Amino acid sequence: AFLYQNYKGGIWHYNPVTASWSVGPAIPFWPGYPAAEYDPISGKIVILGKDGLYTYDPVSRVATQHQNTVRPDLSYAQNMVYCPNDQKHYYVLPDGRVFEIALDRMNWSSSTVIEIPVTGSLPPGPLTGTGETGWSWDTHANRIVGGFGLGRFTNVYGFDPVSRVWQQRSMLSVGRTPEKLAWHCCDYSIRDNVHIFVGKTPTWIGNSTYGTWAYRWGS
Repeated sequence: AFLYQNYKGGIWHYNPVTASWSVGPAIPFWPGYPAAEYDPISGKIVILGKDGLYTYDPVSRVATQHQNTVRPDLSYAQNMVYCPNDQKHYYVLPDGRVFEIALDRMNWSSSTVIEIPVTGSLPPGPLTGTGETGWSWDTHANRIVGGFGLGRFTNVYGFDPVSRVWQQRSMLSVGRTPEKLAWHCCDYSIRDNVHIFVGKTPTWIGNSTYGTWAYRWGS
C-alpha cells in the first residue's frame, strides 16, 4: 500500500542499460484495470479495457484515447498478447474466451475488438484463490501459452489463433510445484524457448513464498 500510494498516477519507464527508472508526464486516465501490450508495428503500447481503447507512445510519452466504449465482457485485470504471424492482438480471459483485436494503425478509432469462436480443452476459469493469469506468445509452438495453475496447480493451456483450438497439458514440475501465478508475471524467452513466470507456493504455516519457473511447451 505504501508503494502504491507513492507511485500511483504515473507511467514508469525502465532503462535496462542504465538500470534506472523514470516517470513520464502522462497521467493514466483510463478507468479500472485494462490490459496492455506493446505493438511492434506502431511502436506504441495498446491499452484495452471495459471502457475503451487507448495507446501510449513510450517515445513521446503521450497517452491517447481512441475509442470510448462500454464492454463489460472484457472484464478487468486481464491479459492481451501480440501475435506476430497475423500482427493482431488477442485478449484472453481465464475461461478460454478470446477476443481478436484488429488494429487500424492509420486510424486507431476504426480498430475492431471481436470475440471469436473457440473449441478444444478450454481453461476452466479462475477458481477461488487462483489469483492472476498470464499468457505469452510462443514463437516455437506458434500459439498463446499460459494459464498456469487454472483449475489444477499443474495445468497449462495453449491456444492456436489459426485453428482457434485450445489444448490443455499437465506441467511436469522439477522441485517445488507452483500453486498459482503471481502478478500476471509471464513472458516468453525466444533464446531459450521457455515461458518464464513467477508463481506462489504454500508454506507449512499457510503463507506463500514466491519463485520463478521456466516452462517449455512440448509433447
